[in-house]
Amino acid sequence: MQNSELIERTWELYSQQKFQEIVSVADGLNDTSLAEIQHLALMELGQHRDFTPTGDGMFGELYRAMHSYHKRNFETASRGLGGWILNRGYYGQWLLDRFVESCRRSSQFDLLFKVASRLIQTNKSPRVAEAVFLALYHLGKYEDALKIFDTYREHFSDGSLMQYAGECLMKLQRYDEAERFFLALFKKMSGRDYQDNYEEVRDRYVKAMPGLKALEKKQGLSEGEWME
Repeated sequence: MQNSELIERTWELYSQQKFQEIVSVADGLNDTSLAEIQHLALMELGQHRDFTPTGDGMFGELYRAMHSYHKRNFETASRGLGGWILNRGYYGQWLLDRFVESCRRSSQFDLLFKVASRLIQTNKSPRVAEAVFLALYHLGKYEDALKIFDTYREHFSDGSLMQYAGECLMKLQRYDEAERFFLALFKKMSGRDYQDNYEEVRDRYVKAMPGLKALEKKQGLSEGEWME
């Protein structure tokens, strides 16, 4: 098999997150691009070795971006992954998810909108639409965000994005719509209608608060207690 065919094959495996297979296929081969994608796979397997792309391989840019991601340098990772997706034009869904996560963690919403709005012209998948919506929401473009949401709402599955849609209505002072939206969202998430039981909830928290404050001082709160 020619190196070009091997590169195509290993990229397909990488897109499918079949990292161990990449290591086996590329092991011992003298090709810069194959070495880069092998080290990308090793990174995902937690077997990262010292490696510096030489600059003449196909995947050096992606390697540097993913290395930044694993080092939790999300701002650098978002720029690198965004450049890769825009300029190279091929990526797996999980790479797009990594890009969105990096932008979200580093508040790079201008970059997220730039990349996602370009992608949605040819790739109208719900995940790309969610990325466009997320960027528009954080950029304060609530009308545009709602247009995207209304077009793809039946495909939106992320609960936080659903809440952002309700917040868009609030920001636009469409309060009656927002109330109906949040009531419907509550029913969808809980399986029951919302009931106004303010007195019961108030009594519950009046009784619980002293104990929670004591635990907080001891840094002994469980995840559930933090949610309270």
